[in-house]
Amino acid sequence: MLALSEVMGMTRHEMTQFEAEAWKTIMCAVPPEQFKAYLQQHVFTGSGFTPKPSEAAKMLGLAADPDTAYASVERLVTQCGPYQQPPISDPVLVSAIQHMGGWLNVCEQWPAPTESFAVKAMRERFAACFNQAMVAVNIRGELPKQPLMSLTSKRELPSERIAHQPTARLAAPSPRPADSSEDQSAAPLPSRAQRYGPLH
Repeated sequence: MLALSEVMGMTRHEMTQFEAEAWKTIMCAVPPEQFKAYLQQHVFTGSGFTPKPSEAAKMLGLAADPDTAYASVERLVTQCGPYQQPPISDPVLVSAIQHMGGWLNVCEQWPAPTESFAVKAMRERFAACFNQAMVAVNIRGELPKQPLMSLTSKRELPSERIAHQPTARLAAPSPRPADSSEDQSAAPLPSRAQRYGPLH
């Protein structure tokens, strides 16, 4: 903020509170070195004008156009489809696609160029999601937590990784040893001759 104040002092411009908040939002959205490079470029051009937040947002790539972003997504849908992960590094565009339900939903619902009514509805929906993503990323600093997933890069959910263990088979019970009392009761009784001997 000190470097910005010095540049403002060169043109004797006194920032309002609202303007200071706009500059703070821009400074939080880019690395300090990138913002300093923008100020140096503004000074070196010798324009003599006071830098404006709208100009800075455009120079720093923060004022993205929803129509341009829509064309990029349309090209990636054709090139990658649902089977390849789209090479998107812009967190705003990634967040916008996630607001629309993810890359797979976008590929599934993307209309053909000949479907004029569907294209118009998709453009309006994409513009709304893109504006939400701009606020979330550039103002609130909410970066996407996960990359865009395709059919080939979609990982198995933890609930689907449960190992199915085979059902343990119960061993057949071993035969119980015969009780001695039962054996005695089951044995035939001895005869009288065996007990007392032969008669004389």
